Amino acid sequence: MGAGDGDGTMDDRKDITVPMLLDGEESELRFLSPPSNSKDCEPYVDAHAYVVVYSIQSKTSFKYAQDMLHRTRMQGNTMAVLILVGNKVDLARRRSIDIDDAKQVAMQNDSKFIETSAVLNHNVDELLAGIMTQVRLKEKEGPKKKTGRKAKKVTRSKTMLEKVTDGPKKKTGRKAKKVTRSKTMLEKVTDGLRKRILKQNTAEPLNCDNFYIL
Repeated sequence: MGAGDGDGTMDDRKDITVPMLLDGEESELRFLSPPSNSKDCEPYVDAHAYVVVYSIQSKTSFKYAQDMLHRTRMQGNTMAVLILVGNKVDLARRRSIDIDDAKQVAMQNDSKFIETSAVLNHNVDELLAGIMTQVRLKEKEGPKKKTGRKAKKVTRSKTMLEKVTDGPKKKTGRKAKKVTRSKTMLEKVTDGLRKRILKQNTAEPLNCDNFYIL
């Protein structure tokens, strides 16, 4: 999916097939790109990956790429790989799009990111290998598992703790000590579960330019 990357040798091609040998396994990448004059293209819903390309010297193409990332994530295959590509790094002196801004956009859209130069063949092989690696990782991962079950366990543990602590408080001696020890144990269990869930929910986003992890 192009966003006005400006390389005439690539723009007008609609169907490109690239054979690959990655990690000893033969595969074939088939690129389906919209016509160069298409401004309102719709994402292919059965695609395994979407590659959105913009020119690093064009703010217009970058804005269009942002729109395409959002539309693709909303309208395309939600389980597919999404990759943002900044092309024409050979024209670095005329750069208009900062690389950090592009990475931020990629992370906001749960996308990978890489800069290339079709003219110099810079990072082209890395991009192809990265696409195939991400597709394979997605296929192994399958649909994301819901975390509702863990949340319910924490709720049940908390309810049990409340029942124990809300019990009789006037008793003394051995029984009172048993209640205190039970409360401490339950607190440890629920605190541990809370920390695990909190750690999962507050984890830092993965590095958008590492193609070997999801």
